[in-house]
Amino acid sequence: MMMSRVDLGYEAKDLGAVRADLIGGDMRVLLLTAVGFLALAACEKIEHFSNDTAVTDVVVAPSAANYVTIDLTESQAKALADLKMAAEAIDESADPKASMVAWQAVKDYLLTIYPEPHPEISLIDMQIAVAFFYVGEMTKAAAAFEDQIAVLEDAGPKYESDLIELYNNVGVAYNYLSRHEDARKNAQLVLDYRKAEFDAAPDPFVPGDEAQELSTAYNNLAASDMELALYDSAISNIGEAIRIADKMKSPPPTAALPYANLPVYLRKAGRDQEAIIAARKAAIKIEALLPENHPFGANNLSNLGVLLIEQGKLGEAERVTRK
Repeated sequence: MMMSRVDLGYEAKDLGAVRADLIGGDMRVLLLTAVGFLALAACEKIEHFSNDTAVTDVVVAPSAANYVTIDLTESQAKALADLKMAAEAIDESADPKASMVAWQAVKDYLLTIYPEPHPEISLIDMQIAVAFFYVGEMTKAAAAFEDQIAVLEDAGPKYESDLIELYNNVGVAYNYLSRHEDARKNAQLVLDYRKAEFDAAPDPFVPGDEAQELSTAYNNLAASDMELALYDSAISNIGEAIRIADKMKSPPPTAALPYANLPVYLRKAGRDQEAIIAARKAAIKIEALLPENHPFGANNLSNLGVLLIEQGKLGEAERVTRK
């Protein structure tokens, strides 16, 4: 599952209130196998830590695979498929502990087949790390993601997309751990890969996976820019995410993320009038893309209300906040 960064507003918000039911459980537009966003608003208790070890530069396309390929028997393939189906049926954002247990069962079975370390096991460890993320254990999540980097870097082209997903997810976790320079490095690497993937697609908007992933990559880079007070860059990158989302023929719910983030970034940059316009547009987009009365929309309206009050537009502010 691919993770994406959500910036909730001008003041501290209840992150649990906007859990990634927004995403519908597909972490790839935020972590990448299926296209989806692991909305980073999923933490109620975020751990912070300091780490002086910077992320090393990475090579996206390994030249050779160094892990043995094992052909599963029919019974092994069925047993594995059943375990994965059970794990995938659990919404990790709603019940991360159950998700963790289910994916651990998948890993335990794989360990009876594959030697460790092995990329097939690393893919499952990535899913377990997502569950750590959703329970707010950011230190564990980041460490669990990091543990898989060397394995997938050495696993060959077959796992290249999974490696990019891994870079994306660990970068998202880094932002929550205040490792913003490291997060931005990962976000830029993922963006460069997604641009190349997008440019190579015959039509990146059909069915739209390449477009969704590129939009998410811009969203996540903008989040790192914002944390580093690179406001112009953040606004430019989030604008690119919106431009791509606007062209999607059937935008997913996660397309609401950049629309909601733009007014937050404009406000941080002191561009309050533009932030009001952007928040009004975001309200329309969120209403179209998300279920009625979704808390993510309420958060946007709350932010809009704050802006309107500061501008002395009390009547509209009252209508917005009541809604």
